[in-house]
Amino acid sequence: MAILQILIIMYATNNILNQISGIYLILLSCGFLFINMYVVHLIEQMTRIGKLQQDLSLSKQQSLLQLKYYRELKEKQEISRKVIHDVQKHLQTIEGLYNSGNKNEAINYEVLLKGELSKLKWGFTHKNKILETIISSKLEQANTVDIAFTPDVQDINIEFIDDLDITAIFANLLDNSFEACLELEPDMRIIKLHMFRHKGFIVINVSNQIASDVQKEGMVFKTTKIGHSGIGLSNVSGVVKKYDGSFIAGVENRKFVVKILIPIN
Repeated sequence: MAILQILIIMYATNNILNQISGIYLILLSCGFLFINMYVVHLIEQMTRIGKLQQDLSLSKQQSLLQLKYYRELKEKQEISRKVIHDVQKHLQTIEGLYNSGNKNEAINYEVLLKGELSKLKWGFTHKNKILETIISSKLEQANTVDIAFTPDVQDINIEFIDDLDITAIFANLLDNSFEACLELEPDMRIIKLHMFRHKGFIVINVSNQIASDVQKEGMVFKTTKIGHSGIGLSNVSGVVKKYDGSFIAGVENRKFVVKILIPIN
């Protein structure tokens, strides 16, 4: 558009015949300036709308995760109330079975009671409840699709990172890893997540086995899944840059590896 406008102005300049033609040229230049400003305004509006849509999507995803978290918390509270209410009775029953010589029945009863108590435990706990919810959800998903997911996450303070940004980083990275693993044989479905504090930085490393090499177009990685755009990684990179961090992604020894370094604010 800019080249076309320059050519038109050059043509008009070369064909100025009088003062009126000069005025027409000025008006033409002003018109082009207005058009350019309007196009820039449209681009800014589209960028803003795209950012709002992305935030809305992340907010919805986060709300669903929080809703699931609180529903599970409520269920565990109900179970704990029942167990705590009857714990004295349970202990008396086990003691009575032992005293009456019914050792096997006492052991079986004890196993049942331990099973009920185990339901009260969370699969993963963290100071940040958004992160706790995301990883707990992924641990549950891993059990259903036969993926070896091992989160090694220090219980460190990451409150300086917005909840939406935590969702953007961890949900996107883990979603991509799970999708990639589902294309593999069960014995190759391995995902590792590490997060720890090193000096003045938060270090986040995620790795997973891959079925084939990951293609890269510019700064955007294309996953092996058909029709997948790879935009998730681009979003993660954008969030990391927001906190003046560094983002590195690539293939190492048939594994897709993401390394993130975020300075602690």
